[in-house]
Amino acid sequence: MSPGIIPHHRHYGDITAVEMFPGVTRRTLVSGANATLVEIRLAAGAEVPEHTHPHEQAGYVAVGRVAMRFGDEEPRELEAGASYLIPGDEPHFVRALEATTLVEVFAPVRDEFVDYDVPSAAPSPRESEGGGFP
Repeated sequence: MSPGIIPHHRHYGDITAVEMFPGVTRRTLVSGANATLVEIRLAAGAEVPEHTHPHEQAGYVAVGRVAMRFGDEEPRELEAGASYLIPGDEPHFVRALEATTLVEVFAPVRDEFVDYDVPSAAPSPRESEGGGFP
């Protein structure tokens, strides 16, 4: 892939897993000029410590069950099929109650998660590889 080209697709087998914390791995599935899509896998009992970031974070529990705490709320259990939204700068924490896979979107882009070059503005369909609409 040429630097500066946003991929239209990536194959899962080509994406490197990054260990964020013990038992927690992240794969950046794709990222554009405005949002980043990631998969987070947590082993049973693994935790992501309380933290904040300026990005809005929308997520979906694809597999498993977690306890999540948002802001000052009590932790709540979310299981496969649940979705959630975390506003930017809101403290949050997650603990896997069983092996879990989360799929999350961050906006704006989580630059530190991007593992390929992304231009400052998304190309139009005609400018990007693969052509566009007639």
